[in-house]
This record gives sequence, structure tokens and C-alpha cells, in this order.
Amino acid sequence: MPDVGLEIERGLRPIMRRQVFLEGAVVERLAVSEAFATMLERLRGGLGDLPLEPEVIVVDSPVVNAAALPGGIVVVYAGIVRTLETPEQMAAVLAHELVHVENRDATTLLARDVGIAVLASAVSGGSETTAQSLLRSAIRLKYSRTAEDRADERCLELLDAAGIDPAAFAEALELIADAAERTPELLRWLDTHSDIDARIERARSFAEAPGAGADAAAVSRRPLDVDWRAVQADLPSVFDDEP
Repeated sequence: MPDVGLEIERGLRPIMRRQVFLEGAVVERLAVSEAFATMLERLRGGLGDLPLEPEVIVVDSPVVNAAALPGGIVVVYAGIVRTLETPEQMAAVLAHELVHVENRDATTLLARDVGIAVLASAVSGGSETTAQSLLRSAIRLKYSRTAEDRADERCLELLDAAGIDPAAFAEALELIADAAERTPELLRWLDTHSDIDARIERARSFAEAPGAGADAAAVSRRPLDVDWRAVQADLPSVFDDEP
């Protein structure tokens, strides 16, 4: 896999951020931003050294998706916010994406797809067309099974360390899988080649394992201080039926 310098990743952050704002209707509502700040603050302590502090951007789209982008940005689509039922479930999905940020998976995979030279050129002043192409390529990235399994496992550890029941990840996966059956054209988050049942079972097993979840963390688990219904209601198109 390509070894992408940190200076390139840092340079990609403003490019990715600007393109997200140009191409999507970014949600800048107080309840939404405060909710994700609360989740990020709870999860951040369990992450290692990062080249950049993570930033969560919520996009008003019915697509059920969340994606880590180069530069430490995590894009969360309104469709997944509507699909999930608790802030803990959303935090579980966010934790999974933060592991991709921690491992620099998006930057490494994008470099493999387009070449380090293209990334370096974009950072040094590439065209708007190049920036648009990089964002679209980053959103479509498909991680290997190994990378996804690693993100799942680390995600559960992050939740446990943050005092969030790791079973929330299993619950999130179940709800997303149900959404896939109802509106498959809107699903982007689940890898169609992954064994969703196996992922759910691994998450539940971790949550129930003595010493890992149920015994050791139960006393320190505490709910996230987030009014999830208020967050969902604050989405600008929460009642829209049109994609």
C-alpha cells in the first residue's frame, strides 16, 4: 500500500471539506452539531495519535451512509441519522469511521486508486475538477474485508472505553440492514460482500464477554447526553419523502 506523507493528508483536509460544502447541503443546526460534538468528545479519548483532529460534517441526504475522508473528515448523511434510534447507535457507527481515520485507510486507499502524484498535485494547487473527482472517488472507496474487520473490532474497544455499551454497534447494524431491505437504492454504508450476520454476532459476543463488556464496563457506562429525537427533528428535510 502507498506510504502517503502526513503533509499530503493535511493538505487534503481543506480540499475535501470545501468540496463537501460545495456538493451537498450541509446541515448546520445547533442540536445536530452539539450531538456529534458530544459523541466525538466521548470517543476521542480512546483514539491514538491522529494526523488531524476529526471533524464530523452532516449532509442533508436520504442516503444511509457515513464515510471517512482523507484529512480526518467524517461525512454523515442524514439518512443514517434518521435510520438509527439512539445516540449510542450513532456513536457506534461514528466510532467505526473514526478507526478508518486513525488508520488513515481512506488516504492510503485513495492514493492506491489515483496515485500519490495526483494527491500531491491537488494539494499544491490542482484544479477544481481534480478536487471534485477526488471527493467522489473518496466517497466511493471500498475497504478490504481485513480493513473493515479491523475497524469493527477497534470500534467495539472504543465504545467500551467510552462507557458506551458495545451492543449499540450490533443494534446499529441490524437497523441499517433493515433499511437496506426497505430502500436498497439508498444504502451505501454496508459492504454488499460482508457477512452482516457475522458482524452483528461478533459485536454481541464482545458486549457479552466477561471482562470485555458486560462485567468490566457496566459500572462505568453512562448514556450520552443527547436528545436524539430533537436531533432527528432538527434535520432540515426530516419529513421530506423525496430523495
